[in-house]
Parts: sequence; structure tokens; C-alpha cells
Amino acid sequence: MTVEFLIDTAFDGDLALPPAIVAQLQAVPAMSQIIRTADGRTSLAEVFETELSWDGGTRPVYVLVLGGESPLVGIRLLAEHSIYLEMTDGGTVTIEPF
Repeated sequence: MTVEFLIDTAFDGDLALPPAIVAQLQAVPAMSQIIRTADGRTSLAEVFETELSWDGGTRPVYVLVLGGESPLVGIRLLAEHSIYLEMTDGGTVTIEPF
């Protein structure tokens, strides 16, 4: 499955996905977690564990389930990587290990 993500440098996890996408993954429930959204609200969110194709291999990741939100990539997944952005509508985003 290919999913388009928003890069969220304020999100300290791996991935955040809407429930419909999580349901399509072979994800295993891992825990519940209290989260605070950008607008200051707090809520309890489910977290699942799955594997992601990343850097030519697979990597275990935690997936936070966010209802109705856009898919997010967080800084935990981006650690030890460089991000290159074309700052234009529809511009390319390249993520590379360093």
C-alpha cells in the first residue's frame, strides 16, 4: 500500500493514520495513549504495531490511530534522516538516511 503523508515535526511518534488505513494493515494492537493535538485538546488514542518498508528493508513502527486526520510522519521515524523539500505546490519531498 502506498500512502501520502504530511511531515509533522511536532509529532514525536512514527506514524499517525486514519482508522480506515489502519484496518487495511496487518497491525497488532499495542497500547492506548493520551495524546495532545495541535489545538491543545487531549484524548485517548489507540496505538498499533506493524512493519513498514523503509530504507530498503522493513522496520517495526508504532501507528497512532487518528480519526479523520491526514496521515502523518513523525520525527521518531525521521530520526537520522535528511529531508529535502521543493517549496512549491506539488513539489518533491525526498527523505534519505545520513
